[in-house]
Amino acid sequence: MAEVQRQSDDGSSCASSRIPGKTPVEPGEDAASEHSGQHPSLEPQLLCPECGSSRLKKNGLRYLKDESSVQRWTCKNCNDGSRFSEKGPKRPSGPIKEKSDWSLKGENHIHDGRQVCVALARGTKNLGSATEIKTVVGEENSIDARITQYEWKCKKRGLQQNTIDLRKYHLNRLVKDGADLSIPDSVEAVLATKDYPTATKWLLVNAYRSYTKMFSIQWEPIRIKYQPKVTWLPTQEECLIFIGGLTKTLSIFCRVLYETGARRGEACKIEWSDIDTERHTIAINHPEKGSNPRVNRVSKECIELLNSMRRRKDSNYVFAPNPNAYGQSFYCQRRRIADINGKQLFLKIHFHTFRHVRGTLDTRNGVPLMEVKERLGHRYLANTEKYIHWKNEYYHTEDDKFYSTSASTDEEADKLIENGWKWECTNPNTGRMHFKKPRFE
Repeated sequence: MAEVQRQSDDGSSCASSRIPGKTPVEPGEDAASEHSGQHPSLEPQLLCPECGSSRLKKNGLRYLKDESSVQRWTCKNCNDGSRFSEKGPKRPSGPIKEKSDWSLKGENHIHDGRQVCVALARGTKNLGSATEIKTVVGEENSIDARITQYEWKCKKRGLQQNTIDLRKYHLNRLVKDGADLSIPDSVEAVLATKDYPTATKWLLVNAYRSYTKMFSIQWEPIRIKYQPKVTWLPTQEECLIFIGGLTKTLSIFCRVLYETGARRGEACKIEWSDIDTERHTIAINHPEKGSNPRVNRVSKECIELLNSMRRRKDSNYVFAPNPNAYGQSFYCQRRRIADINGKQLFLKIHFHTFRHVRGTLDTRNGVPLMEVKERLGHRYLANTEKYIHWKNEYYHTEDDKFYSTSASTDEEADKLIENGWKWECTNPNTGRMHFKKPRFE
């Protein structure tokens, strides 16, 4: 270690130790930073924008117009194929253009034959005053401002963001087609002249009805006779083939949808505390669309798949809480699975299909309709009755096989009904009641 003689301010000399290759520490500086082992200029840690995890891996580069590149990353926890980038290089600070000496007040800068519209209100001041003057007439009553105000009112009334976004989309579509939202006759003219499908017109009327109700506009809604189309449903084997072809996280997510009948947004809000590994149940504590909370039983295999997932330290949710996190990855993998299996009908499968399949299968298996209603969280029985028609349409064949049994007393009949048996007929000679139950091989 070398010693260097250094002269202090008062003229006396002192020796200081210096390590070769390092800059000596000046008096007054914090010497502890030299031995702390941490670099003083560490950059902030990069996190996933979806789940907030720091478990990232590099996934290509994004090339900019100025021939520079930005690193792209993929989250290991989400594992849905989506990528995000770091912030690009900062733009040069300072004004882009030089400050101009041109002034609106200058007499030499006002061309002949031209006028400046200052305002259309009485008592207008000149532009040199400190009073703020709006140069756009009707800015507060513009279409965009009214739709933004409508969005804020919907949020204050507790509507879901997906519902608000859907209504905003249909209101903007009416405006794009030439309708004036403040005049109901203009909206009716657009609905009458444009060739909208029946389902689209029904959604447009519902969105504008909500808009007129928010702003107290008198309008009698148009009656649209709309009946939803019959939904195509895959078989039980096709569902399992489709789920097995997805990636791990997305496959487990769809398996939960298939066994619980939950909506996509409800499954995204499932927490680890909602899963009972001993009783094999999953609680849906964040229902959507006014549904009821419920607890559904799942298979042992589904519980084992959930336990195989990595738990996040910064979140108690099992999956990504954003309902749109798995959308793009699901559509890409759906196309791949349809091409591999040679079934283009797989392109009709979406997240809500598994809910319809669960309700239809439960109805076919002899589960009472009230119990199906409780499993799906429906508030009204009319929403569950459609699965009776779908059961006969998609899951009824001539080769269906059944178990059969009979009961002689009311107590025996009650026990059979509680176990899922369905009454078929009563023998008039013996008085025995016969029951049947579907058999699946």
